[in-house]
Amino acid sequence: MDALDSPESVDELYASWGEAPSFARPLMQGDVFFDVTLPGISDEPQRAQIVMHPCNMRRGANLVPLVTMAPVADYAMQATDWQKRFRIMPLPEMSGTGSSNARADLLQFTSVASNQLSPSKRVAALSDAGVLLLQQRLVFTQTRILLSLDRIHEQMSPTFTELELQEDWVEEALTAAGDSQKQEALGQATKDFQSWLDEDNRSRRVRLQNVREHSRIRREARAECVERYSSR
Repeated sequence: MDALDSPESVDELYASWGEAPSFARPLMQGDVFFDVTLPGISDEPQRAQIVMHPCNMRRGANLVPLVTMAPVADYAMQATDWQKRFRIMPLPEMSGTGSSNARADLLQFTSVASNQLSPSKRVAALSDAGVLLLQQRLVFTQTRILLSLDRIHEQMSPTFTELELQEDWVEEALTAAGDSQKQEALGQATKDFQSWLDEDNRSRRVRLQNVREHSRIRREARAECVERYSSR
């Protein structure tokens, strides 16, 4: 078979590792959580990685009741694992140290109640490049079809941009809210952002499908954030 892709470094693989990601960052495919109970796999809480596609994870601002996840365990990683061990997702240095390698088992999916997935239990988040690598491995594991990362990115670009905009929006809201109201502000800002995308008969969502529109939508989102939050 042709070789699967691999990251050049852990900096390319992760958006955040070794410390909890920002609460403003939306939950995303590839996120790793601790203390998750995996029905049908183990009754003991453990680490697990979201493998469900991000477009299937949400209904508007809310997570669906059940999210597909795979168990994560410590792992003695080999240099050839990225190219040869396609049934796993390698997670090198996930805890921020060179000896803390782990892997997700891509043959053991299960549905997890989404109310288990508190942002406070998230221990790592993949970068956009890391999500593409995970998706490439998921497709290959299930179909033996090797898709290029460029082909996958064509489909994922609107989703990446939407989540980037939501994270920036929510970060502004949390900063304006102050520490005592952060939890309430998190939920409200997420709903406000999704409602903003849905304005004018969902026109901004439609425009997100066109990569040429992304820069303009970023400017519009930034201006809206300034208007809503900068004077607080």
